[in-house]
Amino acid sequence: MVYYYPENNDTFSIQNTTPRNRPVYITYNGSGLHDFTGPVPMVDISQSVSRNGAGSIEGHITKIDLSGKIVRTGVDGDVLPGGSGIGPVVSGIKEFKDFLSKNDNGVLEIKCGVTDTIFSASGVRLLDISFNKSNDNWLYTADYTASFEYYEPSGITSGFYVKSTSDNWSIEAVEDNVYVDTNIGIETKPEIHNPQLKPTPPTPNSPVPGSYNGSGPIGSNNLDIINIPQYKISHRVSAVGIPRETGNNSVYSSYLEAKKWVEHRLSSSFYQSSPSSGLAYFVNSSNPTFDKIYLYNHVRSTNFSITEGNYEVNETWLAMPSGIPFTEDYSVEASTDDRNIKTVRVNGTIKGLNLSSWPLLTGSSQYTNPSGNGSLNLNEYNQQLSSGLSHKILDNKNQTSSSSNISKYRYENALSGWLYDIKPYLYKRAALVMNSKDRVGEYQNSTNPSSPVLNPIYCKENLLNPNPLSTTEGHDPRKGTISYSVEYNNKLMLISGVISENISVNTTGPADVFSESFIIGRRLGPILQSLNARTATRKDITIDITVSPPRDLNGVFMTNTTCPLYTGGYLYTTIESLINVLRPFGTNGSTTFGNISRNTNGQTFITQDNHNWNPAEGRYSRSVSYVYQPCSNSTNYMDH
Repeated sequence: MVYYYPENNDTFSIQNTTPRNRPVYITYNGSGLHDFTGPVPMVDISQSVSRNGAGSIEGHITKIDLSGKIVRTGVDGDVLPGGSGIGPVVSGIKEFKDFLSKNDNGVLEIKCGVTDTIFSASGVRLLDISFNKSNDNWLYTADYTASFEYYEPSGITSGFYVKSTSDNWSIEAVEDNVYVDTNIGIETKPEIHNPQLKPTPPTPNSPVPGSYNGSGPIGSNNLDIINIPQYKISHRVSAVGIPRETGNNSVYSSYLEAKKWVEHRLSSSFYQSSPSSGLAYFVNSSNPTFDKIYLYNHVRSTNFSITEGNYEVNETWLAMPSGIPFTEDYSVEASTDDRNIKTVRVNGTIKGLNLSSWPLLTGSSQYTNPSGNGSLNLNEYNQQLSSGLSHKILDNKNQTSSSSNISKYRYENALSGWLYDIKPYLYKRAALVMNSKDRVGEYQNSTNPSSPVLNPIYCKENLLNPNPLSTTEGHDPRKGTISYSVEYNNKLMLISGVISENISVNTTGPADVFSESFIIGRRLGPILQSLNARTATRKDITIDITVSPPRDLNGVFMTNTTCPLYTGGYLYTTIESLINVLRPFGTNGSTTFGNISRNTNGQTFITQDNHNWNPAEGRYSRSVSYVYQPCSNSTNYMDH
C-alpha cells in the first residue's frame, strides 16, 4: 500500500511527493488500521502492576495509546471510502469508530514488514477514542487518539482471566455463648427408672443409677452445667472476570472467568499445603479446648452479574469447638402455692445441627483436607481427625460419638440429643432450684414439738418427685427443632412410679350414747338422758392413684399379670402394705415403709373394703373402713 509522508510541519503535501511502501503495520483482530485511517499511527506503550489490598501482584496492565490521522486525499485507492474533501474524511471517522466498537476485546499486533512481530497481545480492549481538530479543519485530514488496555493475570490470579479478586473471612461470637464448665451439687430422690442416665445406667437388678444404688430413699448428686461457645463464621469470595472472546460474547465470558476463579479459590480457602495458606493456617490456637472447630449449618449464596462480569459466593456457618450435633437453650422456673407445694418447670428449645461434607464446603469433590467429615482442625500439625470425635454432652462429660453421627439430618440430631442427652437430665435440672443454702431448719422441730413452726421459705423443702406432673413436646422436623416443657412438684408421694396419688385418712372418734324423749309443748326440747356408754371409733382410709392405662384387654383384669394393678404386683401389694400400716393397731413393721412404732393393744373390725378400677383412665381407688377400740381405758382412741 502506498502513502504520502507528512512534511515537517505535520501537514500532508499533495504535490511533489514520491510514494513508497510503509514498513510498519498495525492490525486489530486481523484488520489493518491503515485500511480505515490511511497512515499508520504513532504508538505509545506503557505498563503498570495491579496489586490487591495485601500488596500481592494480581496482574499487569498494559496501556497502548495510538495517535494518528485519518487521510483521504493523496492516498492510494485501497482506503475506503475514497474521494476528497470533508465528506470522505467524516465517513472515514465513522467507519473507523464502528470498526473499533464492533471488535471489542481483540488481538492487537504491531509488525515490521510481513513476518516480524514487534508487539502482540490478545484481550485488548478499547478504552476511549477521540477525534480532534486538524490544521485543515477536516478538509483533508482528521486527527484521532485511541487508547487500548490489555490486562495480563499473574501472581495469585495466574492461569485465570480475572482481576479485583477477594477472599474475606469474618469470625464473630454469637451473643453470650461463652465457655462454661461447672459442677453444682443438688439434692434429688432416686430415679427408679432412667435408662439413659449416665455414667451408670440402671438395670433391672440395680434400678437406682449411679451413686444412689443402695443409698436409701434420699441421695445427693451433682449436675454438670456445660455451655459450648458459638461463633458465626462468614466467608466471601469474589472476582471480576476478563473477557476472552470478542464482541457480545466477551460480556458473557467475563463472569464465567470470574466463576472459574471463585470455584478454584473455594477449594483452597480452608487449607492449602503449598504454599501454606487458608483459614487453618491463619486461625490457630494453642488452647487444647479450642484446637478443633466444627462448622455446622452451612449456607451458601451466589451472586453474579453478567453485564458487570463479576461472580461472588457468600457462605456462613455456626462454628463450635465441639462435635456436639445440637444446641440448646433452657430455663428453670419455680413457684410455690398456698399449700407450700413447690412446682418446678424446665423449658427449653433444641436445634439440630448439620455438618456438611468437605467436598460440599469447598465446592470440589477432589479436596478432602483437612478431613473427610467436614470438620476444620485449627492445629496445622494435626489436620486429620481421629476416628472418634471427643466432645462433651451438655449435662454429661466425657462422652464420645462417631464422626458419622454428626453428619445426619438436623432433626435426627435434635431428636438424638433430646432422647439421650437432655431428657434424662431434666429432673436434675429441676432440682437446681430446690433447698437453697438459706433453707437451714426443719419446718417442725421434732426435738421440741411444743415450739412454734418456722417460716417455710427458710425451711428445708421436700425433694422433687422424679415423675413429672406434665410434659409438653413440640417437634418441627423440617426445621430440625424440638421444644419442651416439663413440670415437677414436691408433693409427698408414698407409692413409687404412680402418676398421681391421693391418700386420705378420716378418724371419727367415740361419742356419748344418750336417749332423747320428746315432750309435747316442752319449750326446752326433748329430755336428754345419759346412758353412760360410748360409741365405737371409726377410721376410713382412702387411697386414689393414677397409672398408665393398660395396653390391651388382658390388662383390664386385676388377676392378670399385664394389669398395672395386678393383685400380686408391686402397686397392689404396696397399697396393701400401706393400708396395713395405717389401720388401727396395725403391725409395727413394714418392708416397704420401714419400722413404725405402733400400739397393738386393741380390737379392730373391718366394716367395708371397696375397690374401684377404671382401666380406661388408669385410675384405681381403694377404700377401707374400720371400727376399733383400745383394750385399756387409760389409752386414747388416737393412740394406735
